[in-house]
Formats: sequence, C-alpha cells, structure tokens
Amino acid sequence: MTAVLGNMTSDDLLLHRLEQFRDRVLRRADTASDTPADGKKPGRKLFGEYVPRPSPAQLATRTEARAKVLNAWPDAFARILGPEAANQGTARLFDLFQNATLNKHLAFTLLDAVVRAVVGDAV
Repeated sequence: MTAVLGNMTSDDLLLHRLEQFRDRVLRRADTASDTPADGKKPGRKLFGEYVPRPSPAQLATRTEARAKVLNAWPDAFARILGPEAANQGTARLFDLFQNATLNKHLAFTLLDAVVRAVVGDAV
C-alpha cells in the first residue's frame, strides 16, 4: 500500500497531472456567442492574452445568472426567512461571488485543501 501511494505521489506523476490540469482546464477561455473580427474569443485566460468581453454580453450573462441563482434556492429558505429576506440574502451572496480577487483566493484555498487531503503532510 505504501509503495502504491508513493508511486501515485511521485514527482513525475504529480508534474504530469498538473500539466494535464493546466492544459485542459486553465487554458480554456470563456466562450461567448459573438467572436470579434480578429477571431479571438472574448474572455479571460489564466495563461495568455486577456481579451475583454463586450459590456452588453457581460451584463446579459450576469443578469441571466442572477435570475437563475435567485430561482435555484429551495422554498424552505423563503418559508423560514421570508421571501424578501431570502431574495435579498441570495442577491448579496451572488454579488459577493462577483469579486475576482475573492474568487481567486477561494479557488487557491480549495486547491490547497484538496492537495493537502490527497498528499497529506508531505507538502
């Protein structure tokens, strides 16, 4: 068992897995329905050039996402807190997750927790 775990956490294998993660997930740009004349897809890339999305597309996406989030909460929240308080709380939570700096910090904190759970105290 120790040999299998040691093999799974070897430097070469971890490096390979991180490269796969980078190539498959982090290098994907956000897709949008409209592509500019230069052929570049608008959206952020973690590695590469930043191409801003048009403001109307951002606003439409944000409005649609906000409506979906407000409708996704169970009715139990509305019964316990009241419909107005439940909607206000959901809207505040949605607005909280619109901060790019906080989202990056949350993502790296979660990634750190996952790595520590998988690898243990070796890191």
